[in-house]
Amino acid sequence: MAFTLERPDLKPLANDLIRLILASMGGGVGVPMVKLVEMFGIELDADERKRLTDRGAIDVDADGAAVNTGPKEVFTGTLVNIHLPATLKGHVTPEDGGFVLTFDSDDNGIVARKGFVKAMVRSLKVLPDKADLEMSNSMFTLHFRW
Repeated sequence: MAFTLERPDLKPLANDLIRLILASMGGGVGVPMVKLVEMFGIELDADERKRLTDRGAIDVDADGAAVNTGPKEVFTGTLVNIHLPATLKGHVTPEDGGFVLTFDSDDNGIVARKGFVKAMVRSLKVLPDKADLEMSNSMFTLHFRW
């Protein structure tokens, strides 16, 4: 099942996130967790922004290995709630002027949850014209377009 949402407000964020992720692969530039979580289409309040800032950046090495550590966190959105594990691990692959961030395992990936529905985020693809969230077992894909 797929859901498509028109979110032109996410385009500047997507372009900024693409720039940061690709630059981080060259080394030395961390990617703020705030940018990654906002790409899920949720608005963060001041406390949530501070918690993400305190958590630090995602470090992506030249081979695309991505990691961030911090406390387990939950960020509440109207569409979904985002759950971050203590250790977030994945792999970044450049693609079509953007990137795909694939998470290593259920234990080290992001969980999207709303009510009784829980899905592991398998990958986040961010391109200049769209973003796609692929959920566990291809349960569903959330497409953002601008």
